[in-house]
Amino acid sequence: MFLFDGKDYEVLGTAVKTTRAYSRPDERHLEWTAREDGKTTTKTISELSADGNSRTVTTTGHDAQGRTVNNVQVYDRVR
Repeated sequence: MFLFDGKDYEVLGTAVKTTRAYSRPDERHLEWTAREDGKTTTKTISELSADGNSRTVTTTGHDAQGRTVNNVQVYDRVR
């Protein structure tokens, strides 16, 4: 379980101590930051469109090998 309070919560079942901090700045945005051994690895922002028909998820940071991560995923609602 996690809360949207910006505090770090441990992710169970990982080889390296991993935490995530979740927040909800407003009704259309979710943000979370992943940390491994206390070091920030990625930040993810999920934005719901104003009409509720799509969601954009943007992730930035570094993967386990230290490579830069810049991902944008767009999801459309299927009716």
